[in-house]
Amino acid sequence: MKFPPFPRGLRLALLLALLAVAAFALYLDFRVRDEFEGRRFALPARVYARALELYPGSRLAPEALEQELKLLGYRAGLESGQSGRYERRGDEFELVTRPFTFWDGAQEARRLRVSFRNDRVSAVGDEQGAEIKLARLDARRATLAPDLDDPRANLATPFRGHRFHHGAQVRRARHSLLSRRALMTRIR
Repeated sequence: MKFPPFPRGLRLALLLALLAVAAFALYLDFRVRDEFEGRRFALPARVYARALELYPGSRLAPEALEQELKLLGYRAGLESGQSGRYERRGDEFELVTRPFTFWDGAQEARRLRVSFRNDRVSAVGDEQGAEIKLARLDARRATLAPDLDDPRANLATPFRGHRFHHGAQVRRARHSLLSRRALMTRIR
């Protein structure tokens, strides 16, 4: 089956429309790249490690909770309700959480009592004894990009580049180490 030819005006209109769409797509591409290119590393990305959630029935041994508390920087011994402290009495813990902001909102500091039975959390309550369905401890944060305002942040990576053959890479490594040494003397 043979189709009748398109009128010349219709072909020209379709060609112009196609060129206009292509030009608009290129314009958007350049605009988006220009807008985001400068901000790529402006703020460090934050990744939250697994938050420690305590709720009745969760599988967690008392030893594991104590280890997690130490990893989070909690100190043993309750002193006048300071946040970030805990006390263990057998299979029961009393702790004061730290205030922090998580992805779903701010979490206030509070005093908790956590009891265990058979390597499971049997009860989570507040200082008045009211049951708490879910208690979250401050998540550890891993920063993917250094804080660019802190000059000490770049000290963790002694030099850039991964190939150390040829003179250019060795010179870059030497320059990087020397500049870090100068920076450290200015910070002190």
